[in-house]
Order: sequence, then C-alpha cells, then structure tokens
Amino acid sequence: MTRLIRQSLIAYGAPLAETVADCPQPRGTEVLVRVERCGVCHSDLHVQDGYFKLGGDKRLDITQGRALPFTLGHEIAGTVAQVGAEAEAKPGDKVAVYPWIGCGQCAACRHGEENNCAAPRHLGIYADGGFASHVLVPHARYLIDYAPLSPAFAGAAMCSGLTAYAALKRLADRAERGPALLIGLGGVGSMGLALARAMFPHAPLVADIDAGKREAALKAGAAAAVDPTDPRRARRCSPRPAAHSTAYATSSARTARSISRPACWRAAARSWSPACSAAGSRPRSRCFRSRP
Repeated sequence: MTRLIRQSLIAYGAPLAETVADCPQPRGTEVLVRVERCGVCHSDLHVQDGYFKLGGDKRLDITQGRALPFTLGHEIAGTVAQVGAEAEAKPGDKVAVYPWIGCGQCAACRHGEENNCAAPRHLGIYADGGFASHVLVPHARYLIDYAPLSPAFAGAAMCSGLTAYAALKRLADRAERGPALLIGLGGVGSMGLALARAMFPHAPLVADIDAGKREAALKAGAAAAVDPTDPRRARRCSPRPAAHSTAYATSSARTARSISRPACWRAAARSWSPACSAAGSRPRSRCFRSRP
C-alpha cells in the first residue's frame, strides 16, 4: 500500500514532525491527489501556534475542531493519483484543490457558499491538508484544471489569489478613474498587485510600513509605493487612487472555478512573486514540496 508521508502538527506551539501512515483509499466520489506544491499561508502559522493575537495580551484560542496529529496546508496543487468508483476525475489530471469545503447540508452550502459553512471541513484547517505526499478530496468538483499556470502559483491562487481577486472585482467599475490603492503587501497584497496589473488599465499604488516590501512591490510593477506612517509622502502620492482594496472578500468554489483560466491569471502568473510577502517576515518556506 502507498505510504502517506506527512509533516504533522503533533503539539501546538511545536515544530511540525514527520509522521507516516497508510494512504487512504478513495471511495465513492472521493479523489486522492498526490501533492506537488502546497503554499505556506500565514494562517498555517496561527493554527500551529493554536491562537490568534487580538492585541495586548489577548488571544483567541483556535485549538478546537481538529485531532492531533493533524496535517496543515490549504494552498494545494498536484496530480490525481486514485479515484473512487463514482468520482468524475481520472488519474494523471493536474489539478489545484479548492480547500474551503463545507458540510453540504447547511443553508450556506445549499446556496453554493461552502466557504461560509457553519460546520466547515476546510482542508488544512479542519480536515487534513496538503503538507503531505497525498490529500484526500471528497468530490471532484473541488478540483480545478490549472493549466497553463505553474503548480506553485495555482496552489497560492486557492487562498491569497481568491481573496485578492474577489476584492479587486468590486473595483472593476472604477478602474478607468485611476489606479487602485492596495493597502498591505502580505500574501494577499502581493497577489493583488500581480492581479491588479493584469486586470486594470493603471498599475496600482501600494502602501506598507515595511521598506523591503515597498521595494519589492516597485520591482513587481507598482506605480508608486507609500509608507503610510510618513504623512508628507502620503500626501504627495498621485495620481489620486480610484479606490482601495482591503481584501475582505468571499471566495466561493463558484468563484474559484470561474477564474481558473482567464487571461488575467496567466498575466498575473508572469509578474507574481512571493518577494513582497516574504520581505521582512520571519524565515519560513514559501512552498512545501512533497517527496518524489
């Protein structure tokens, strides 16, 4: 039987550790995907810690809802390895995996908004994810053909890409007025920069307190980069932006499938670089690669 090799969360606040188990056999509509790339989201670090910081000494505990050892990772791309008898996929398919899976029964799920499910089964958050050699996906509808993108970009698109794209879509009717202003250059912001360059006629303006991220954004094609703590530079920023994106956005499976292969994603992939989000952050791998 194929071995499932994982980098597992075995204790909150501790490093991940390798664990080995028998690979699950897909049944019914299930699909087993061999992981080629899985991006490291900052949410993975919060789940590893077991809490979100709320400011000061306040923390929000997020240790409930998962049994240890647990496999993190929700920015997944790979190859279909095995399929259940009822699965509409075939071995060898190159796919990105939409991770925001719901229960399928609640009101949100019935309206196609599984990302807002009251009893979520999100891969890498509540169900074992992609920091492993394989991941089990409950249905082929969560698999997206990512050609001609790279697997690294396709995996990241399932999280930061969806969030940024959904926010930028709301600015489409104002795109002709002038450049958008992107506030913050983390994973979502840097993906938003690449997408905005492809979607809008004007290169975006960006704002971040980190000088390294501002420099990386300029190299990636931003029209201007502003330190929001410097009021003199902020006032001189021109032309005046049409709007700003704060990346509060929904990212349903329907949205993911609708944006899987438009021209803007191919253009964004050519200019996207994780340098913006990596600049100034604590050292960590940007992309988990499974063993051959």
